[in-house]
Amino acid sequence: MKLSVITFTPKAIITISSEEIELLIECSRLHYDAVCRSASNDQNFLRSLQNAEENAHGHGHTLTFRELDTLAKISEIGNYLGGEKGQKCFGIQLQLHRVMNEMRAATPSPVAADWEG
Repeated sequence: MKLSVITFTPKAIITISSEEIELLIECSRLHYDAVCRSASNDQNFLRSLQNAEENAHGHGHTLTFRELDTLAKISEIGNYLGGEKGQKCFGIQLQLHRVMNEMRAATPSPVAADWEG
């Protein structure tokens, strides 16, 4: 046996309020994309996040880059809600993109490692 490569999946711990989760659920239900729409189904991602928030009480949630990206995509629909909800969705979207940018900066690139060698 020979080890080929070691991989890992970076994750971020974020805090998200129940109000923000409810808003994302509303956006998810209105979304054009099937993955984003299904995130608000009873046993899927946003419902799990909602249940965890009810039990965690602001202690944070561990999410992968893909999960953060899905939340950001869901929040885009808030632009069509207008008013206060639209502004809140835009704020959520900005915060999610900041977290994802920090994750990109902190994650070493396997391509860069190959170039250095």
